[in-house]
Amino acid sequence: MILSGMFPPMRGGLPDHTDRLAHALSKDFRVTVLTSPGVDTDRPFAVRAEVTNWHDRDGLLHRVRAAAGEGPILWQYVPHMYGRGGVNFAVPGAMEGLAQDGRRQVVLAHEIRAPLSWWPHRGFYALSHRFMWRRVRKAADGIGISTGAWLERERRRGPDAGIVSSSHGTQGAGPLGGKPVVTGVRWFLAPSPSNIPVVRVDAGHCRAWRASHGLEGAAQVMAFFGSVGTGKQFDWVLEGWREARRRSEATGLVVLGGRPDPHLTDEERRWFRALGYLGGEEISQALQTVDLLALPFEDGVSERRSSFMVGLAHGMAVLTTVGEGTGEELRAGDFFRGVPLEAGGRGFAIAAGQGLAEVEMLRAMGERALRRYAERYDWACLAETIGRQLGERRSRVSG
Repeated sequence: MILSGMFPPMRGGLPDHTDRLAHALSKDFRVTVLTSPGVDTDRPFAVRAEVTNWHDRDGLLHRVRAAAGEGPILWQYVPHMYGRGGVNFAVPGAMEGLAQDGRRQVVLAHEIRAPLSWWPHRGFYALSHRFMWRRVRKAADGIGISTGAWLERERRRGPDAGIVSSSHGTQGAGPLGGKPVVTGVRWFLAPSPSNIPVVRVDAGHCRAWRASHGLEGAAQVMAFFGSVGTGKQFDWVLEGWREARRRSEATGLVVLGGRPDPHLTDEERRWFRALGYLGGEEISQALQTVDLLALPFEDGVSERRSSFMVGLAHGMAVLTTVGEGTGEELRAGDFFRGVPLEAGGRGFAIAAGQGLAEVEMLRAMGERALRRYAERYDWACLAETIGRQLGERRSRVSG
């Protein structure tokens, strides 16, 4: 059973993620999604839209026990999905009750906690998230974290609160051959795969699409995908586009998902298109006409960034940033170009200009991106990883 407070037709990463994950898992499991009322229920798996109050611990426990049967339980965990400011002690309380029942629980943590703040209400939220997370850690048998850097930090905190992190999740003798130690939560990486399926296009698609959007004269096109808001550093994208245009004036910039209205010259406006929100098929068609996808995240690229995963799934050359949110696995990758955040907007712009000038390099990078996505990040990979976690029996040692 998958628990999620959000499900389509709600828009956003988490509703779509829950839906796609349930489809992927349903190939090997009999899946039930337990969620809130008012959602789509026409699915090849069961959708029980029954949780009217996520703050009612006893009511939530009753719903879970009734819906889950004897099977394992998978929680979608984002604090802000379950309460104002992300504060909801009933959710970890329900996890604790299920742990006492001996139920196997796996948590997918897409977010963990807000940063500490001197603002009283924000400070209260942040401290509450940390208290909730300690309880989640104790109750769960497995925790999949969507960001490699977060996973590395949580693994280092393994012995916290009596939990010994293990890569195998089995119990064994203590270091001196005495009483067995308690092996608690098993940590694993749970990337957020692309929510945009790749649609098939014909050989003349790129030229026809560009012509239909007034970019038929573009020698190359750069794109940004996602909302244009805090943390996305769209000004870096603009600077990178302008740097590319200094090298080749006929360089287009397409924005998918947002509708920014930057101050542009008349000449720049000729090559700029902000298309706003589009359906999945339209996004896929647009991405397959682009030479470089620019995603300068303010905390660095990570496996939880769905726009990054969409680019990989479409075999695109992706230019992004490397920062505190970037784990060791991505830092070692050769299937995208990562600019250190310390290089700033100017460093990102230079990388964009240079990248667009190297056509063969972009093509080779896109091919590596597609292979890496298929081998490591797509829905089948995630379902297989979670399936292994759900399929293992709970093992606890008391005393």
